[in-house]
Amino acid sequence: MSYSRWLNSDFYTYWRAPVLSIKEENILACHYTLDETDYFTYEQCKGYVVSPDDLIWMMGINGEQAEELARYMREFIEDVDKEFNEGEI
Repeated sequence: MSYSRWLNSDFYTYWRAPVLSIKEENILACHYTLDETDYFTYEQCKGYVVSPDDLIWMMGINGEQAEELARYMREFIEDVDKEFNEGEI
């Protein structure tokens, strides 16, 4: 599942091949150039949504980009939680 594409974002982000047996090992892929990609685990994303400023120094992006990426991470977390039946009421 894609969360952003380069047409309307500085990032191309997607849920990389879901690991359905181990929730914490699910990965969000983030391409910020054709040659540069970072992969974030579910647990890492949970930390970054609490403190998006950490993305600024880790990835060399600005504050607006960090907030945007944190938004995609929140969507990813919600989807993983739903997949593991933990995000539904």
